[in-house]
Amino acid sequence: MDTLILRMRADTLKANLDEVVHVVEFLKGRTRHLTELREASNALQAKIAECHDGLKHAKRTVEDIPLSGDSALEKQKAALDKFKLTKGHLDEAATQLADLTASFTQLSRRPMRIAKNVTGTLRRTLANEARGLLDALTEVYRKIEAAEQPGTDDDEQRDLIRQAWSTLSDVEARLPELFSEYVEFLGGLALRDAGRDAGICRVVDKLMTGYDREVDQNPWRSLSIPGFQERISVDKTNIIRLGFTDWSLGDDFSHPAFWSIPLTAHQFGLLLASNDSLPDYVDIAMLPEWLRHDHGTILADAFATYTLGLAYGCAEILLRLDPLQAPARPGPQPVGIGVEQPARRADHAGLRSAQIRAAIVREMLEHLANVDNDYANGVLRLTELWDEALSLAGPDDDPVAPVPANDEEAEQLARFVEGLRRFFDFVSNRETDFAYTAEMYGRVLDWRRALSENDLASISVHQPAEPGDMLDEEEYVETRRSATFDNLRHLLNASWVARLFEPARTETIQRNAWQLWQKMTGEDRASTEPTLRGMGGLAEAIAAPDDATLREPTTRTAPRGQLDKASKAPAPRDPKPSTRAGGVK
Repeated sequence: MDTLILRMRADTLKANLDEVVHVVEFLKGRTRHLTELREASNALQAKIAECHDGLKHAKRTVEDIPLSGDSALEKQKAALDKFKLTKGHLDEAATQLADLTASFTQLSRRPMRIAKNVTGTLRRTLANEARGLLDALTEVYRKIEAAEQPGTDDDEQRDLIRQAWSTLSDVEARLPELFSEYVEFLGGLALRDAGRDAGICRVVDKLMTGYDREVDQNPWRSLSIPGFQERISVDKTNIIRLGFTDWSLGDDFSHPAFWSIPLTAHQFGLLLASNDSLPDYVDIAMLPEWLRHDHGTILADAFATYTLGLAYGCAEILLRLDPLQAPARPGPQPVGIGVEQPARRADHAGLRSAQIRAAIVREMLEHLANVDNDYANGVLRLTELWDEALSLAGPDDDPVAPVPANDEEAEQLARFVEGLRRFFDFVSNRETDFAYTAEMYGRVLDWRRALSENDLASISVHQPAEPGDMLDEEEYVETRRSATFDNLRHLLNASWVARLFEPARTETIQRNAWQLWQKMTGEDRASTEPTLRGMGGLAEAIAAPDDATLREPTTRTAPRGQLDKASKAPAPRDPKPSTRAGGVK
C-alpha cells in the first residue's frame, strides 16, 4: 500500500513543529550579528585610542629632542605637521566609527531583550506542547514503517495505516491554536522590535513587573506585545497582547494608546482568581448568581481598580464598556453611501454584564475616594458620565434594570468588594499603599495642572536615597523598583484626572505624560545622540540603561517588618464580626 500522502503530511507537520520547538534559540540569536558588529567596532575604537596615545608619546619625544640650526628646526616642524595630519585622519576615523557604533547600538536595542524567565516560560508552554505533538508524529512514522515491512499482510497494513491517519488527524486538530499563538507571538515581537508599539509595551512591562514584585503570587514571567485583539483570559504563555487600538502604529508615546495602559492590569488580576487563599476571603460558591457568573472577570476588574485607582476606572468605563453591548454581526457589513443602518438595540445579557463590571469598579472607587480632592471629584464625574451614557444609549421602550437593582443587591455588592479588598491586601507584599486611594493621589496633586499646562519643571518625582547607611544595595534596588511602580501609578492617575476635567487638552496631557515618564525612568538617555569627547574627538556612545523590567528577577524580599504571610489572619480591618453572608467571609 502506498503511504506517500501520509508521509508527506507528517513531514510537513514535523518541519513546522520543529520551528516552534526552536523558538527560544531564534529569540536568542536574532540580535547576534548586530552584537558581533558592535563588538568589532568597539574593538576598532580601542585600537584608534591606542594610536592616539602613541602619537602623543611620539610628539612629546620629537619636541624634547635638543635641536640646533635652521635645518633641524625645519625637520622638527615637518614632523609635527605630519603628526597633526595623522591625528586629523584618526579623529575623522574615530568620528565615523563612533557614528557606526551608535547605529549598531540603536539597532541592537530595538529588539527587546528576552529575559531568562520569559524564555523559560516559552519552553514550558509553546516548545513543550510542540514536542508532545512531535512525539505523536514519531508514533505515526513508526506505524508507517511497520506497515511497509515486507511480509506484513494486507489486513495488518490497513489497520496500521488507519491508526497512523487517526493519530495524524489528532495532531492536526491541535495545531491551529498552537500555530496561532506562535505566529501571533512572532508577529507581535517583530512589531515591537520595529518600534511600532509607540513605546507602550515597555511601560506595560514595567507595570507588570511592579505587580510581580508587589504581589505574593506565582511570578509573571512574561512580556507584552502588540496583537490584533487583546486577550480577556490568561493563555498558555501569560503574554499580554495589546489590542490594535491600544498600540496601533505610533512612533512615540503621544499616540492615544497611552490611555489604554491601565487596562493591562486586568490580565494580572485574572491570575489571582486561582489563588489558594481566595476562599479564605470570598467563597465563590456562596455568592449570589449575579455575582458568581464570570467571577474571574469581575475579580480582575476589582484588582485593577484597587491597585490603579481612577486610572483603571476611567480606561475601563470610558474606553471599553459598551452601554448597548449589542452582539457583533457575523461577517463583514459594508456600509453603502446613503444606506440607513438599522439601529442597535440593547443586548440585555451583555448590558447586564457591562453594568455589573461598572458597578464593581464604582464600588471599589467609592471606597478608595477616602479624602476630598480631584481624585474623589473624578470618581463622581466618572459615575455621572456612565449613568448618562446608559440613559442616552438605551431605547426608552426597552429598559434594562440597573445594577445593583435593589438594596439587597447593593449590600451583596458591598460585602463582595470588601472581601476582595481584604484578599488583595493579603496577597500584597506591602504593608501600606497597595491600594491607590485619593489620599495617595494627594501626594501628586500638582501633577494634573503641570501635565495640562506644559509645566513639567514644577513636578518633583520621588526617588529613593542612594545606597548607604540607610539602605544596602539589594534594599536600594527593591525600593527603586517600588518607587517606579508608584510613579507610574501617579502618572496614569494624574493624566486621567486631567483629561476628565480638561478633555480639550488631551493631546498635550499625553505628550507631557510621555516626557515625564522618560525622566522618571531615565529612558531619555537611551535616545541621546552620541557625543564626542576625549582626546582627538574620540567618540563614546552613551549607553542606555538596561530595561529593568526584562532582567532576571532577584529573589523577592518583603519590606522590613513584613509579617509572615502564613501568620496573616483573613480578618477584616474593622472589628465587626465576620460573616459568610453573600459568600464573603
